Amino acid sequence: MASARPVKLEEVKFAAALFAAAALASPSPAAATPLICIDPGHDATPDLSLERIGPGSTTYKIKDGGGAPGEAKVVLQIGFKLRTLLLERGYRVAMTRTTDEFTYGNRGNIARAKFCNRRGSALMVTSSPRADGPRSSCKRAWSRPRAHSTWGSSAAPT
Repeated sequence: MASARPVKLEEVKFAAALFAAAALASPSPAAATPLICIDPGHDATPDLSLERIGPGSTTYKIKDGGGAPGEAKVVLQIGFKLRTLLLERGYRVAMTRTTDEFTYGNRGNIARAKFCNRRGSALMVTSSPRADGPRSSCKRAWSRPRAHSTWGSSAAPT
């Protein structure tokens, strides 16, 4: 495995800007307050075991490559900042991890999706800076869990 470079401040600022943009909207007063699930990227400890890339897939990937040195702490701090912004705006918030490690289920992306789905989240936000790409490169994903998602059921592949 190639040596990764440390996360740069510009990448952190970019990710923080993305999170801040997501936090600026206000929940609809007509609807119940939505729950937003924050997934602060890689754990501090890599998990190189395999999981399917999606429900029913025959293709596998590693669960968590660990990211760049220091990345787990940086994205966790960004997650805490986003949580604060969202709570200040009246949202309910869940986080997949509040420590260096994600420990729900068997770890990996499937377990992260189950974590958010089982809490009834309206939105899942996940982010991790890319240490191998351009300075402003940042993996980011927003997803809206669906009630029929097999990743949220006990029948999901592991």
